[in-house]
Order: sequence, then C-alpha cells, then structure tokens
Amino acid sequence: PVCTLLCMDIAAEPQPRASGRPHVRRRGGTVTNVVSGVVLLGLVGLGVWWVIKGLGQAGQQYTGALVQARDDSTVIKCQMNLRSVWQVLQAHVAAEGAYPETRQDLGNLCGDSRLLRCPDPNGEDYVYLPPRRVDVAAPQIVLYGPKAAHGGRSSVLFSDGRIALLGPEEVKGALVAVPPR
Repeated sequence: PVCTLLCMDIAAEPQPRASGRPHVRRRGGTVTNVVSGVVLLGLVGLGVWWVIKGLGQAGQQYTGALVQARDDSTVIKCQMNLRSVWQVLQAHVAAEGAYPETRQDLGNLCGDSRLLRCPDPNGEDYVYLPPRRVDVAAPQIVLYGPKAAHGGRSSVLFSDGRIALLGPEEVKGALVAVPPR
C-alpha cells in the first residue's frame, strides 16, 4: 500500500529538473516530425519511380533500335541477293548474248533458290521479267519483290544494275514501262 501511494504521487506530480522547471514526459511525435517523415518517404518514393521510369524508357529505345537494325539488315540482305542475281545475269548475257527465258532458267543459273526470294519473313519469291533485248536504252525492271515487305517498299532490280526500294505505286508505274513479251 505504501508503494502504491508513493508511485501515485510520483506519477501525479512531475519532478523538478535542475533548471527548476518540471519534467513533463510527452507521448508520440510532434506534427513537424510526422510531416518530415511523410516528405522524406515521398521523396524516396519519387526517386524510385524516376529510376524505374528511366529504365523503362531506355529499354524501349534499346528495343526500338534492335528492331530497326534487324529490319535494316533484312533490306541489305535482300539487296545483296538482287546484286548477286544481277551478276549472274550479266555473266549469262556476256556468254549467251541474251537473258534467261524463264525464272526457272534463272534459278538454275543462280544455283541457290534463296537468291530468288526476299529474306524478309513477310517476303515472297521475286518476280522475273526478262528483257527482250540486251541493248534496251531505258532501264527496266528485271526482278522485283511483289510484296512490299521492307517498311511498305519493295526491292527492285533494274536492267542497268541499279537496285532501289520502291513503294507499291512506284513499282506499278515502273511496270507499265516494261514492254510486253
């Protein structure tokens, strides 16, 4: 009982400090501490969000660059196929004095059927239009991809050895200039 009364007195009346002011024990934090904590957590969260967003954008740019590089390499491979076919055609014209009559004859001369197909996954076999004469003044289409597989354009080989990427309307226009066989 004495201890209970003594403990109650201590809890009821704060003990004075050396400075003479009574010592009051406060529970919980002040408003300033709470606001500071919220602001600090908010800044940390903002930093984490900024880093994640930056990584996402870098990933998108990297992925876009990889896709573009793959598409560019497919276009180059397609043009290299056409260049190889043109060299075969030139060798045949030099030896025989005429272009091969059919696509099958051209395929036999090339030896590899992959040369006569666009390497793009959406590509198709090239269309062969042999010129009637070797000495045609105006260049005409000799080989072209019927499907616009390279960003809406087709690879085209002209009789003068020029290789171009043409849109569907340009290909149609150039095909009109090809004389019928």
